[in-house]
Amino acid sequence: MSFIEGTRIPKTIYICFKHKRLPPKVVKNWEILNPDYKVFLFDDNDCERFLLEHYGPRFAFVFKSIPDGAIKSDFWRACVLYKMGGVYSDADIHPLRSISQFIRPGIHMLTCHSMWDYRSNSNGPNSLNPHFIISEPGSPILQKCIDTYMRLSSTNTTYNYWSWSITGIMAHALHD
Repeated sequence: MSFIEGTRIPKTIYICFKHKRLPPKVVKNWEILNPDYKVFLFDDNDCERFLLEHYGPRFAFVFKSIPDGAIKSDFWRACVLYKMGGVYSDADIHPLRSISQFIRPGIHMLTCHSMWDYRSNSNGPNSLNPHFIISEPGSPILQKCIDTYMRLSSTNTTYNYWSWSITGIMAHALHD
């Protein structure tokens, strides 16, 4: 396995979508810009199998029971990056540069945001928007996100899209 120079981050890119019928350019753009990376496209069935294999039936059940595809992806991205490390990108992200052009040695985790301010309402206009995440395996931030998802799933809290969105969950994990 090769790693991003000066890091423990594997040169692996994960994309997930409810099915694999995406335009071929989605994966191809990542491969062209990052020829030394492996790019994997997971559909819902692949995500469920991954969770079952690496985390067990409870995690696979949580994934399967989430009603919104975007939130399924939120939960899965935290789990896959925590376990494997690498790069996660939403399927609708169109890369313009290779990852090597903006990653620096010694980095443990990188994501993006929209004017994030932990003091603001984490689901408002200043929310974190981690539709692209780079992380080494075992990130404590991702562990906090996973813990939040599992806590939400084990309580009698009514499901709400925004309370399960990684935008607020990761913002809180970074602040805590």
